[in-house]
Amino acid sequence: MQLLSAPRRRPRSSARSGGRSLNMRIVYLGASALPSAGRANTIQTMAMCSAFSTNGHEVVLIAPDRPDRIKDTDPHTYYGVPPAFRIEHLPWYHWKGRGYLYGWAAARRARELRPDLVYGRSLIGCRVAAGLRMPTIFEIHQPVPRADILLRFALSGLTRQPNLKRLVTISEPMVDYFRSEFGMPASRISLAPNGAQDIGHTGASVALGPGALHAGYVGGLQPGKGMQLIVKMAAATPWATYHVVGGTPSEISEWEAACAGLENVRFHGHVSPAETERFRRSFDVLLAPYHAPAGSLSPDRARTAWLSPLKLPEYMAAGKPIVCSDLAAYRAVLSHEQTALFCAPDDVGAWVDALTRLRDDPPLRSRLGQAAHREFIEHYTWEARARRVLEGLT
Repeated sequence: MQLLSAPRRRPRSSARSGGRSLNMRIVYLGASALPSAGRANTIQTMAMCSAFSTNGHEVVLIAPDRPDRIKDTDPHTYYGVPPAFRIEHLPWYHWKGRGYLYGWAAARRARELRPDLVYGRSLIGCRVAAGLRMPTIFEIHQPVPRADILLRFALSGLTRQPNLKRLVTISEPMVDYFRSEFGMPASRISLAPNGAQDIGHTGASVALGPGALHAGYVGGLQPGKGMQLIVKMAAATPWATYHVVGGTPSEISEWEAACAGLENVRFHGHVSPAETERFRRSFDVLLAPYHAPAGSLSPDRARTAWLSPLKLPEYMAAGKPIVCSDLAAYRAVLSHEQTALFCAPDDVGAWVDALTRLRDDPPLRSRLGQAAHREFIEHYTWEARARRVLEGLT
């Protein structure tokens, strides 16, 4: 079915069916290549488009055809979402300023599709779309650096556009940022933490082999993600097997060298987002050991102030016990001893104690996992998030 291709614009429908808004035409302006490896924002982009479709809207996703796009791979299959929306790829040129040119072209293409709403992660695309008098929602997860004068100018202009229906962000500090930096009233800002797909407790899993406890980490291997802590934990708990899913070949080689002599750390490499579900479902415990490297001005330390971890809702969806770093962003989602166990990011002993508790207390594992899954179903599915960010517009 060709979506959003009618030559004349239809009026927005206020019809409802089973509590879902129907017939809203949405053009989503993506900012990254689809599919591409190791980009969490692409997972969210595909998931939100799928959730809009599930909630009854017609969706077209526009994405740049960047060099890092994985060729000959269907994005819907790669990300594990139904093919309920169309994806269009626009050229990504090789000269300076190509990001601005893509944003302009994406907004122009959106106008041709005559949507009821433009929703996007492309700042330039959303700025142009709002300027072209299309109702627009822009989603942003981190502040724009002060040194990036052009992007700050575009963001400032977007916040003053009457066609900007709202700005969506993922954490309270980001709400405060837009109120203080750009004078946006709270009524125009939607706070919507990240979500995940409900993968359920049954389904295909991964054969992990024998072991007293299989602890899994799914994510990147860059500084600040927690691999240093995992290596120390593995050395202190030879009875546990640590599974690491993600990372580039060069990152994996570096960490394999750091794990020399440890037989209880297994690297599974990068897998598609759809495949990560099988791993999360298979582990006994899921680890979220995020920390900030030394240096008060490090980008990773700054990031902890803004993040709404995509990892946590995905972990919660698996219904498994979670051990995570004691960070404010994590406490906004989980509760210590109720839906997870919190540990200081650099306290190896606390993490070892938490794993030992979970090894020796299967009922505790079950209670924490079930409580986290209930919290996820109530607040953190993509469909619930998609309804929240459009609330009052349909």
